[in-house]
Amino acid sequence: MSESPLDNAVRTLAILLADRIAAVTPNEPMTEAARIELCAELADGEQSLYSQLLAATVVPRQTGTRALYAAALRRQVGVR
Repeated sequence: MSESPLDNAVRTLAILLADRIAAVTPNEPMTEAARIELCAELADGEQSLYSQLLAATVVPRQTGTRALYAAALRRQVGVR
């Protein structure tokens, strides 16, 4: 089964999200508020894309750092 262009867009944005999270204060805790804010920023006002990006990214654990979250997100979308 092939992916739709939106699925590819969501995957690409999830990778960008991981890159951004890891680049900025990687040792700081990853918060749900940061995930929501970054998803909204990357979706650039497209509600459907925003909703799909939120659904494609897991809620961060309270004990995890931004670097650990970024690594888990990359594994989730198939990037090592």
